[in-house]
Amino acid sequence: MEAFIARQPIFNRKQSVVAYELLFRGGFHNFMPDIDGSAATAKLLSTAFFNMGLEQLSAHKPVWINFTQELIEKEVPMLLPRESTVIELLEDVEPTAAVLNACRKFKDAGYTLALDDFVANDLTQPLIEMADIIKIDFMET
Repeated sequence: MEAFIARQPIFNRKQSVVAYELLFRGGFHNFMPDIDGSAATAKLLSTAFFNMGLEQLSAHKPVWINFTQELIEKEVPMLLPRESTVIELLEDVEPTAAVLNACRKFKDAGYTLALDDFVANDLTQPLIEMADIIKIDFMET
């Protein structure tokens, strides 16, 4: 099975790479194909962990991985090492009771939570309170 993963560096203020965001890609072209987000993340995880090896792919740095509402509610991130995984909640994840309960479990287990392409509104306040990192989409803000 062929699989493609984009590895986007995350820099600190000194321009040193401190982590990588892993992104599913459907081929050599650098874009997300028309595929369900949960299926894309599942393929990314199986490739990163079983085919390539996460340490080799991440150069022993933390990885940031996008998770859909479905995968958050199923608590899939709990399968990953908390020391080296940042759980990114996609912008369309709604703060339902199931999502908030799962996020509390992640936080209690020591995971880092990031809100991806975040736009604040009244409903997102509980997620803001739990988030360690908020990535703001300046084009939308």
